[in-house]
Amino acid sequence: SYGSAPAALIQSLDGAAGDAILLSRVRESVQDTLDDDKDSNITEVIGTFNYDYGLINRGSITASGLNVGFAATGMKIAGSADGTHSTTIEGGIFNGGSITAQAFEANATALLLGSGATTPQLVNIGTISTGVATETNHDATSVLIQAGASVPTVVNNGVIAAQVRGYDGDSTAFRDLSGTVTSFTNTSRVTAGYVDNNTTDAITSGLGRAVALDLSHSGSGVTLTQNDTIDNARIFGDVLFGAGNDQFNLLSGEVTGDVNFGTGADTLVATSAKLFGDATFGGSNANVTLNGAEMTGALSLGSANGALSFLNGSIYNGDITRTGAGAMTFLVNNSTVNNSGDGTLNLSSMSLTNAAKIGFVVDNTRITGNTPIFNVTGTADVAANTVFTPIFDQFTDQAFTLRVLNAGTLNLGGSLSAMLNA
Repeated sequence: SYGSAPAALIQSLDGAAGDAILLSRVRESVQDTLDDDKDSNITEVIGTFNYDYGLINRGSITASGLNVGFAATGMKIAGSADGTHSTTIEGGIFNGGSITAQAFEANATALLLGSGATTPQLVNIGTISTGVATETNHDATSVLIQAGASVPTVVNNGVIAAQVRGYDGDSTAFRDLSGTVTSFTNTSRVTAGYVDNNTTDAITSGLGRAVALDLSHSGSGVTLTQNDTIDNARIFGDVLFGAGNDQFNLLSGEVTGDVNFGTGADTLVATSAKLFGDATFGGSNANVTLNGAEMTGALSLGSANGALSFLNGSIYNGDITRTGAGAMTFLVNNSTVNNSGDGTLNLSSMSLTNAAKIGFVVDNTRITGNTPIFNVTGTADVAANTVFTPIFDQFTDQAFTLRVLNAGTLNLGGSLSAMLNA
């Protein structure tokens, strides 16, 4: 379609002129159009297929605003505008084709589920994408679930991508404003990004934000899982969680972007995967496990209690900060943790085993304040083959003493001098 009207619209009329819409599971009948049995009957049914979804797209749905200032919507599914009639899709929505929207100095949305729309799942193995060119603040949103809609489960085995040409509009691949999404699985690509709209100037950023997954309106918690068999799954852009107890299972591939867990009791598990970005926790609990994984970015734990575990050859580089003084365990087993944070990390217990490697920043502020890098209120167990490596942020020509570790009970497996990689 061209202009602001959706290319595909499933929505009831208002009031007495409309009614509730129900799309039952698709049933496909195949006719003998080639008359393979030579009986001269080309309308006979020779096969019937029953599908799990009430809506299947195998083709191309394309919307373009075309002219400057005209918004674009690829597919819209919603209840009636007056709120009297609902639209229900049994089984779910399956996209095996493409749904795209493009606009110029206006917003673009590829797939919009509006108030009154209900379906148990959205499964994408095709492409859902948006593109916006703007010199102001117009947004590209590839999947938008508005307040009043309901889609509990999302599975992406294809591409969900948003791109803005210009830096002041938001580029969002997936946004749930309904708070109903509780499970999101990615095995392929979710991307949000920008393209420079003027390569002759020095502007490379603006007011816009690249958000891969906006799940921040959930109050009940979301489980986000990235997993694929060939280690090729990717998320580019920030990931936003809400007020519930959220869990991010990063089990393969890479994520490039910041992860904000919002409030709640939250968990980050990275196994044989890579995270390039900050992880921020604002709730009561923060549990982080890296298992054969790599993370480069800050761990901002706030006042949360919880556990930090780095296992099986994991590598962490970044600032670990925490304002709370409650229970927080710290386990490093056959892994490297380079903590570039300036403050003291308060812990309830520490276990450094199996050739653990700990890097820490040395600067004048820390030396002058004589503040420890790690403060363990309980027991700290340090194996003999542990290696401590100072990372000098500043230099001084004066002799100094630096407290690396305070502990209620300190169990050293060997000589401390042998553990220092200076």
